[in-house]
Amino acid sequence: MPKNLILIVDDNPHAVSLVSIVLSRKMDCELAVAFDGSTAIKQAREKNPDLILMDWQMPGIDGIRAIEILKEDPATASIPVIMITCYSEKDYLEKAFNAGVIDFIRKPFDNLELLVRVKSVLTTRDYYNQMIEAQKRESVALSMQNVQSEEFRHKCIAALKQLKSLYKTEPENTVANIDKIIGDLDTELSSSSWNQIEKRIKDTDQQFFKSLSEKHPNLTPSEMKLCLYLRMNLSTKEIASATYQTYDSVRIARTRLRKKLNLTNDDNLVGYISSF
Repeated sequence: MPKNLILIVDDNPHAVSLVSIVLSRKMDCELAVAFDGSTAIKQAREKNPDLILMDWQMPGIDGIRAIEILKEDPATASIPVIMITCYSEKDYLEKAFNAGVIDFIRKPFDNLELLVRVKSVLTTRDYYNQMIEAQKRESVALSMQNVQSEEFRHKCIAALKQLKSLYKTEPENTVANIDKIIGDLDTELSSSSWNQIEKRIKDTDQQFFKSLSEKHPNLTPSEMKLCLYLRMNLSTKEIASATYQTYDSVRIARTRLRKKLNLTNDDNLVGYISSF
């Protein structure tokens, strides 16, 4: 699991050093430093830190203005910011929170308070990210289920109409016609549904498909589809239900996929796919 990246912003090198020492000794995290608002904005955009500890008073762009700029940018708006400053009056607190600060620590800070507040914000951020990811997976799963259900209904209706027509003219071939329709339904349902599903998913998760196909260009559409389900952390039983397959067929497909991805039995298949 990657370490949290914390950006410390203060024009006072001594203050930066104090914060850095406390965090590096007590937390397993990575640290980045900026000594003014402009550099803080640039680093936030480039490094996308998990948390920013921002001083208020700085030359040029001060802490409040830097926060306002970050919150106006969709790429950095969700980064939580803790303000560390000597200001303590109510008006300053209100201004800081209105700018988008999530917490406020007064200088000189207590080491324990700093650690507790930082860990609390990071925990909340992790929980928020997990909720967003869960909602995304749920939305994708529902979209796929809706597409497949609609496609299945249309194909069934068309197949029944075709069968009715054929029965009137070729009643002796009813069984053969039924087998052909079933085969066509299986093939077309798989390909047509996946094309629609793939389009929807790629619209919101283009990098996953791009990275996966670049690393493993030999994957078939069915295997790409299976990778998607696995990345959503669906179980073999859930995948079987969503794709109208048996449990054993999905289990075998997972085994084949593992070999195609050059993974051993000791490698985590879901973890590997999720890394893209």
